[in-house]
Amino acid sequence: MRAHVEIARELYPGEVDLVAALADEDEFAAALEALVQPDFETVTVPGQVPLAGIGSSDAARPIFHGAAGFFAAFREWLSAWKSWVITPTDFIEADADRVLVMLDIRARSRTHQVELPFEGANLLTFRDGRVGRLELFFDRAQARAAAGLDK
Repeated sequence: MRAHVEIARELYPGEVDLVAALADEDEFAAALEALVQPDFETVTVPGQVPLAGIGSSDAARPIFHGAAGFFAAFREWLSAWKSWVITPTDFIEADADRVLVMLDIRARSRTHQVELPFEGANLLTFRDGRVGRLELFFDRAQARAAAGLDK
């Protein structure tokens, strides 16, 4: 079985503009579905990643199911942005089943055309060699804590 960090690097191959990637959703979906479980979950963190409204009924921590849920959530969120460029800066093996991906994000709003920098992180949980869960964070300290790396 391939190492989880190697699979994470395939999922985050370098600088990617998610707005542009979603414009060709079929190609993006094919790449994503090859690396994730069919019952893959995208989980947002309360007060950090406002994808609420279209996920599960748990408003405290919305969960989006499958690749279709991932795309629906991000399609709505990204509609406010001209660009949303993510660049992985580090891949950290948290434990046998989880990889923490540190991200630099540059976002340009449609309304004001102002580019905003963010630091984020995604915590990937693997099951049988594929991603089963993706947790989104804008607070790297909270992401590290969730991964059990601040002991």
